[in-house]
This record gives sequence, structure tokens and C-alpha cells, in this order.
Amino acid sequence: MARLNHAIDVTEEKGGLGEFEPVPAGVYPAQIISAEEEPTKDGTSWVLKIQFSIVGPNYPGHRVWGRIITASTDPSKVAMGKRHLANLLDAIGVGRRISDTDVLLNKVAPIKVKLQAATEQHSASNKIVEYGIAADPSFRPANDVPGTASSSAAAPKPGLKKPPMSF
Repeated sequence: MARLNHAIDVTEEKGGLGEFEPVPAGVYPAQIISAEEEPTKDGTSWVLKIQFSIVGPNYPGHRVWGRIITASTDPSKVAMGKRHLANLLDAIGVGRRISDTDVLLNKVAPIKVKLQAATEQHSASNKIVEYGIAADPSFRPANDVPGTASSSAAAPKPGLKKPPMSF
């Protein structure tokens, strides 16, 4: 047993999930804090996983995760993914052809989230249903949003080659 260097008292803390607790459905300005592309578990698709941190006056610092399909054996998933990515890229002021997820980092865009109710297997969570200009058509790219910074994918399973991140 190791002793602490000093006593720790957290009796006044309320605990809970903090920034990982779901937020109410709505549109929020959010900063992209991580983005990576990886294959789905079944190997039929590639998904761009994006972590956002809300920067607006409501729920600042709360995290919301998005998933945009970038390649799939299902053409309807690809079409939706391209639409989501185009709206996001337009909102952050990046061209519509990207080859590195780093161009997304620290950019701010609106996201529209819905609340998914808890089930027996999962707690309540958020799902991003629209990105960028589809979430808020009045949004204009800016890198001066208060409270924000300035402006190894796994091998795919047989049957689906990883495409370049462009369209």
C-alpha cells in the first residue's frame, strides 16, 4: 500500500459525468479537437471520427462525437457522408479536397445534435445529425471565436480499399 503525499478531500464535489454528460438537442458552435479515419469493425466502411468541444455560451467544454462515413460498400452511406463532410468543410473554410485530418483541428463549426434516450444497454447520449452549414445556414467561417485556439488508420478488411479523403 502506497501512502499519499497529502490528504485529498473531495467531499464538496458533486461528481457525475461532467463534460461527457449529454447535452440537450440543439445547435451548438463546437471546436474540432480530434479527427481520425478508421475502418468499421465489419470492414465494409471507413469512418471519420471527430471529437468536438462545445465553445458557445451553453455547455462550454462538453464533448460530442461525430462519425462521417468516407467510404462504404453502401452507396447511400457514402452519399450522406459526402454531404456531411462538404457542409463541415464549407463551414470551417477549408477546401473541399482534403488529404489530412490535421486541417480540421481547432476549427469551429456549428453542429446539430439530438439526444438519444437511454436503453437497458446504454446510457443517454448525443448524436450529431447535421454539420456546418446544414446545422446553421447563417454560420460563416471564423477563427476568432472566443475560447478557442486559432485557427494510423488500421488496415481495412478484405473487400474495401481505403480511398483518399477527397471528393
